Amino acid sequence: MQNRLKVQWTMFDMAVYSFLWLALAVITGGIALLFAPYAWTAKLINGTQLLNRVGGVDGTITVEYSFSGQVGHIIKWAILCIITAGFAYPFYFWGAIRSVIDHAVVRTDF
Repeated sequence: MQNRLKVQWTMFDMAVYSFLWLALAVITGGIALLFAPYAWTAKLINGTQLLNRVGGVDGTITVEYSFSGQVGHIIKWAILCIITAGFAYPFYFWGAIRSVIDHAVVRTDF
């Protein structure tokens, strides 16, 4: 048996979180969709446990991503999405996810 990850959030938690972001997107006229990939990915990753071979917890994953880093990334991609009439958004979505994963760390100090 190998080490594995255990996500702490249930599908219900993620569904409610997604509906809240959908409502926020409607209220903000879609602006919130630029922040959503960061929020969804960070929500899923934060609190995820790294389990050892016998099922014990070796660490917890947290995302250490600054708001200013997010905004800088969003501004660049928002301009690109506007220039390409939205065609860049799918690439932005995956780029945002990659960026959040790059800022994830495993905490072993419980």
